[in-house]
Amino acid sequence: SEEEINELYDLLFGFVNGVATAVREESSFTIDEAFGFVSRVVDTPTAPDILYRRAIYTRESGDDEQGFAAAVVLHSVNVCIYCLKIGEGLRYNRDQLIDLGVSGLLHDLGMVRLPTEFFTKGKLEPEDIERLHKHPFDGHMVLSSLGENLQWLAEIALHEHERYDGTGYPNQIQGDQIHEYARIVG
Repeated sequence: SEEEINELYDLLFGFVNGVATAVREESSFTIDEAFGFVSRVVDTPTAPDILYRRAIYTRESGDDEQGFAAAVVLHSVNVCIYCLKIGEGLRYNRDQLIDLGVSGLLHDLGMVRLPTEFFTKGKLEPEDIERLHKHPFDGHMVLSSLGENLQWLAEIALHEHERYDGTGYPNQIQGDQIHEYARIVG
């Protein structure tokens, strides 16, 4: 039923919120539940469509009592759902969809390590922007601690803001390197 599918959204939110809290508190956590929750979404035929509608109408705002951390959690759940819809369109198999969904849930963990007041100060100073651009390193570090078999998730977090041409951050390719990179991969 649609109600049960919407409960999956709440389960995903609760999972990411729990992981985000653990990261902020520097506590240990596991991500085993993520694979189970995303599997349930993938295995429920109408779930991706229903959750997609919910995701596009759910506002990601840091204005509530939970602040920016809750907005990051909500964003991560929505990214998971968008990933699943894109993966379906690309005809990914079940296992690929599950991995893609889990990576969407956890891609932005580095953001929760930034201080909450960082996002309420208004205009960011150059040093703030530099710190913001380092959040993929934080996410990589956190996810790397989960073990060798999950290093692929750490790599996704590290490269989440890079573009196909090598620009973006944290490992931006500059100037002539872009053309060389394009020549090699293109």
